[in-house]
Amino acid sequence: MRRLPEPAQAGRWALAHWTGLAVAVLVIAAAAIRTVLDRRFAAPVVLCDEFIYANLAKNLALHGRYLFRATPDHQSYLYPLLLAPAWFAHSMATTYALAKGITASAMALTPVPVYFWARRLVTPVHALLAAALTLLLPGLFYSGILMTEAAFLPAFVLAAFAIAVALERPTFAHQLASLAAVALAMSIRVQGIVLILVIPTAVLGKVVLDLRAGVSRDRLLAELRRLWPTAVLLGGGLVAFVVYKQIQGAPLATGLGEYQSFAQKHYPLVATARWAVKHLAELGLAVGLVPVSALVVMVWLGLRGAVTTSAERAFLAVVSASMLWVLVEVGAFAATVRPFLFERYTLYLEPLLVIAFVLWLARGLPRPAVGTAIAVAAPALLVRFLNFHAFVVPGPVNGISLDALFRFSTHLPGGLEELKWAVAAAALLGAFLFAVSARPVAQIALPLLLAAYLATASRTVFDDATVTSVSTRSAAGADPSWVEKAIGRGKPVLYMNTPPGAPVTLLETEFWNRNVSAVYDLGPGEICTLPETRTTIDVATGRVEPVASKGIDYAIVDRRVPFPGEQVALGGPSDYPLALYRIKRPLRVGSTIEGVSGDGWMGEDAAFSVFGSPGNRPVQLTVALGRAGWGGPDVPGHVRIVVGKPSAVSGKVVKVYEVRRWVVHRLEQRTFAFHARPPVRIEVQIQPTFSPSQFGLADTRQLGAQVAFGWQRRQ
Repeated sequence: MRRLPEPAQAGRWALAHWTGLAVAVLVIAAAAIRTVLDRRFAAPVVLCDEFIYANLAKNLALHGRYLFRATPDHQSYLYPLLLAPAWFAHSMATTYALAKGITASAMALTPVPVYFWARRLVTPVHALLAAALTLLLPGLFYSGILMTEAAFLPAFVLAAFAIAVALERPTFAHQLASLAAVALAMSIRVQGIVLILVIPTAVLGKVVLDLRAGVSRDRLLAELRRLWPTAVLLGGGLVAFVVYKQIQGAPLATGLGEYQSFAQKHYPLVATARWAVKHLAELGLAVGLVPVSALVVMVWLGLRGAVTTSAERAFLAVVSASMLWVLVEVGAFAATVRPFLFERYTLYLEPLLVIAFVLWLARGLPRPAVGTAIAVAAPALLVRFLNFHAFVVPGPVNGISLDALFRFSTHLPGGLEELKWAVAAAALLGAFLFAVSARPVAQIALPLLLAAYLATASRTVFDDATVTSVSTRSAAGADPSWVEKAIGRGKPVLYMNTPPGAPVTLLETEFWNRNVSAVYDLGPGEICTLPETRTTIDVATGRVEPVASKGIDYAIVDRRVPFPGEQVALGGPSDYPLALYRIKRPLRVGSTIEGVSGDGWMGEDAAFSVFGSPGNRPVQLTVALGRAGWGGPDVPGHVRIVVGKPSAVSGKVVKVYEVRRWVVHRLEQRTFAFHARPPVRIEVQIQPTFSPSQFGLADTRQLGAQVAFGWQRRQ
């Protein structure tokens, strides 16, 4: 028989595998399109995760170590390693673009395991549909965010797929591959540890479904015995870990790295269950309800003993186990750490639900009476009892689909109340198509409507994140890389974090200038409790300890803070102007402010210290104090201003020069002037304080007054 020419063979192969080739094209196109679109993200927006991973990547590229400001940090092993090559670029603008491109490419890989998993269950065309719908998930906006979510999503789906294959065909190679995939996911994100619990739970689920499908007990026991490598490796790994920690003399929780504190918390069962159910309701909203209904029907059929394949039973077991443990994990977090709905922690389940939806379509839209009733009613009721006013709020980072729904509600005359009816109407339409309408109609209408819903939500979330990034970018000033441009990237720089502080400006300046190697904390701290070098100040001279490390000859300082040294460059935003100085050793500052927020408000106590003046001459000190920015109900505050000499040990006033008293009222303002020779300290105390939240506003702080300190050489 004559062989076909090579081109003909290639053509027949391409025709036979056209869906796989289409997925490859989709993945490449998605990575390219996302990379281009992500150029609209002007700066990192997630405080402080993006800055942590960027800093880790920078130190991996420069020093080959997982460091954040010279402090070991292991929040993720693989993701910073993926980003690190971007930091070899010449400019930080190029580095940021490359880092977003790497992230987008990683996230665009998600349809690959989705397609291969679906191919074991459905026809190639249906598998292609699953891959295409996955690319429309709103959570893929993380492709432009420098966070582990982008790499963890495909890794989680791959691990779940590998576990299902190992349950379906428990060969040694398949089991080893599944455990390797779990290890891969855990190396990207600690949350992947939940997959260790998924394995035994999925095994149990597969046993139940096999029994309901009529698999004999003998065959079932034989299949379970073949899972001994998984049992040995998991059990042996656990024993080895315990022994290793015993030898170290460290608690087992230290294996969680930066998240070890979570292992020491108490997780109330009822509250955890309640938040898990709320997250299930939000998950239903995120995927348009129908995929959840499809999963319920398929599980129902499996439990009723309907004809299923081993691959289907493995899929249902793994998806059910994954949903259980991910929702429990996130529910526990919300119940104890922060009471909110976090779609960013459950979005890894969304591709699995997409596959379940496609499986239901491929099976001919089965509609068992009781199972379908439960599948339609349960998700809709969960959403119905979700508190829209509490959870449907702006903010795409945590509540991805919730942000999209909130934006939609702003176009409705009735706002959130009308949104409830809109969601109910959409759920009713979905229920009709899912359970009642003619199958040929539903077969086409449901995928199209789901695709439209996901695409619309994706665009809304992406636009919101873009606006946020532009706002955050402004915190770095007109030219964010002004330090690098002034002295080059090879000269290390110290950032002096002086009161009142501007945390976003600090993070953005550090991100855009790779030579910022250390941050000295002189009082304000940071919003994310990131590692900083703690300092002490000699109240007589303003000398800062510890001294700047050898080789660090430059410092970034608030331009309004007197700093001895040669000014090299100016930068930063207009509301928090910065200056770059060549350090004149020993490292000193001229003054510090304590207890004042970035917007100028103080609480009960605030202080201002001046450590020196030219020629050690007397200075004029001013305190501008008032409540000009408060037009609400009047809460008179009794003001006490003490001026004196600070203690060399505590920094507090030990010798009083002068005391002034005043009662501050709403919309009032007053300036006090004093004369003294440095070192001198002003301490302001106001009682009582008030909170805007007492009067129906969102600000929960206890406020005393708006205060501005200043000093100048006495004429």
